[in-house]
Amino acid sequence: MKLKIPFILYIALLPFTYSCMKDYEAVDELSFKADGKQITAQSISSHISKDRENIFITAFLSKTDNSNLSINLKANRVGTYLFTDNYLDGRGDIITYPDGWYFSNTTKHPEGQVVITKYDTTNWLVSGTFSFVAYKDSIVKKVITEGKFNNVRCYAF
Repeated sequence: MKLKIPFILYIALLPFTYSCMKDYEAVDELSFKADGKQITAQSISSHISKDRENIFITAFLSKTDNSNLSINLKANRVGTYLFTDNYLDGRGDIITYPDGWYFSNTTKHPEGQVVITKYDTTNWLVSGTFSFVAYKDSIVKKVITEGKFNNVRCYAF
């Protein structure tokens, strides 16, 4: 009989525990438009450096090839971060097949930004928006607009 009371209490409190945790669940959503075409990531891998100074997000765009979009950003709080020609500060890259690699930091004046709207290192979640122009060479480009990521779970490395 002693065992039934704690078990019954546990079962009774379980829905409350789950509903509290639900606020911090990773959603892992990332989508954007590439040259006007809507794209939604199939899966996402993201990391925050142990010093909490850098965010790395890779969105895998296809289940059949290695198409992906990556954002590497020196960021440690909510705010707006502009891409620069220094790839350590911030950049966006996109790889599509059969097109190849496009980089945002191949010009002296890169066009792009990430707005971090949520930076939660207690639960390791980030949310935000992004846009950038990436070049295959100095002429061929991909324009990335309306990018957003929501409650992406980050892992420390």
